[in-house]
Amino acid sequence: MSSQLDDFFNSHDLDFLHRINGWVVEAKGEAVLLELGARDGERYKVMFICDNYPTEAPKTLFVNDEGSSNEQKAWPKGNQQFYEIVKLPPNSFLCMPLTREGLQHHQDWKSNPSVNSWNSNRHTLMDLFNFIQRLLNSDNYTGRGA
Repeated sequence: MSSQLDDFFNSHDLDFLHRINGWVVEAKGEAVLLELGARDGERYKVMFICDNYPTEAPKTLFVNDEGSSNEQKAWPKGNQQFYEIVKLPPNSFLCMPLTREGLQHHQDWKSNPSVNSWNSNRHTLMDLFNFIQRLLNSDNYTGRGA
């Protein structure tokens, strides 16, 4: 694990996050696995590939128990607004300004200050954790993929 990821883990009380949010956070080498719940009680696993963290935004994807992002059941589903962010398999990514994939697909986000794209001076994994939790608690979320 990189020293930057070590710093992230050392600065957050994971037991507290579990008690308050029900989150289970685990380091996996250069990756972080977050398990969290949705408003309907479903539990999801999200893998953050942090090989250049915090300089570069993490690669972010929902995964199954084996760590694969290619299974529809690993991904949440929702309405059209939800799918503007959540790109189901075979694409398998979150299209937003805090993810590596989102910034690769929308190069203009990096130079537009109103977008608030990933910046290592302002953002941490916690921003992504909170965003995904809000997404799974939103009215746009409709359940687990089939």
